[in-house]
Amino acid sequence: MEERYYKLIEDYSKKTIGSEDLTDLLIWVGSSQQNQQIFRESLQAFEAADYSLKKPVNQQKSWLAIQKHIEDSAEQSLIIKRINYRKYFAIAAAIMVICLLPALYFNSFHSKKPKLLLITKFTIRVDRKG
Repeated sequence: MEERYYKLIEDYSKKTIGSEDLTDLLIWVGSSQQNQQIFRESLQAFEAADYSLKKPVNQQKSWLAIQKHIEDSAEQSLIIKRINYRKYFAIAAAIMVICLLPALYFNSFHSKKPKLLLITKFTIRVDRKG
């Protein structure tokens, strides 16, 4: 096969082929089964090459999107962590209050020594005269 037809197939795959060249290509492809097979295989090769050449650009866009997502997630996780710590702090404070109230109550009422009430016995004598 001539080099010219490879160039025409490449132009056809890139959609930059002129009308006169397209006519020449169609005549060549229609002339034999072997030319049709060469055209299909060459076209697939050019499309695969175009796809692989465009792939790094798409990978770069994808990578930038992934990095942006990671940065956004990191900011959100800091907020979430701060909220979680506040929640745990409030729960811990409530538990401490609940546990310490009975201890304070019992210490304030039961630790006081009972007041000794001194009861003395008075004997009153009443003289009955009479």
